[in-house]
Amino acid sequence: MQNHNNFLPFNVLPMQYETSSPLYGKFYFSVKAMKIKILKWHAVASWTWDAQDETCGICRMAFDGCCPDCKFPGDDCPLIWGACLDRIPKDEPKKIGVRRLKMDSSRRQSGIQQLLAAEQEAQHIVNEARNAKLARLKQAKEEAEKEVAAYRAQMEAEFQRKLAQSSGDSGANVKRLEQETDEKIQHLNSQAENISHDVAQMLLKHVTTVKN
Repeated sequence: MQNHNNFLPFNVLPMQYETSSPLYGKFYFSVKAMKIKILKWHAVASWTWDAQDETCGICRMAFDGCCPDCKFPGDDCPLIWGACLDRIPKDEPKKIGVRRLKMDSSRRQSGIQQLLAAEQEAQHIVNEARNAKLARLKQAKEEAEKEVAAYRAQMEAEFQRKLAQSSGDSGANVKRLEQETDEKIQHLNSQAENISHDVAQMLLKHVTTVKN
C-alpha cells in the first residue's frame, strides 16, 4: 500500500494545502473525518487504480491531465486521487470490479495471442533459416563434386599426354640404337676386308718359316 498522500480522498486536503490552498475553506475537515475518508478511499483504491493505462478506474481521467474539479495540472491537484470518490453509487464498486476483471482478462488474452504470434513468427524464421542452410549445403556439395570431376579429368588428360610422350621417346631411342649398331657393323666389315689379305700373308709366313 502506498502512503496516504498518494491516496487522498475527495474533499480531503494534504497537509501542505491546509493553509495555502484556495480550497482550504471549502474542503478542510477534522483529523477524524480525514482518517475516515482516507480509510474509505483505501478500501476502493485497489480497484480504481489502473497501473497500465494510468487512468482513474471510475471516470477514466488521465492522472497526468487536469483535475475535472479544481483544474490543477497533474500532481499539483490536491484532489487528484479522490476527485471521483463521492460520485460512486452504492452498487458501483462491484460493477467496477467486474469491469476491471474483464479488462484484465482481455489484456491477458491479448498478451497470450501476442506471445503465440511471436512464437509462430520465430518458428517461421527458424524454419526459413534451416531450409536456407540445407539448400546452401546441397549447392556446396554439387559445386564440390563438379570441381572434383573437373580436376580428375584434367589429371587424366595430363597422364595420357605424358604416357604418349614417353612411348614416343622409347621408340625413337630404339631406332637410334639400331642405326648406330648397323653403322658399327658396316665399319667393322670394311676394316676386316682391308686387313684380311695382310693377315693371311702373315699367317702363311709364320707357318712356312722354319726356325733353327
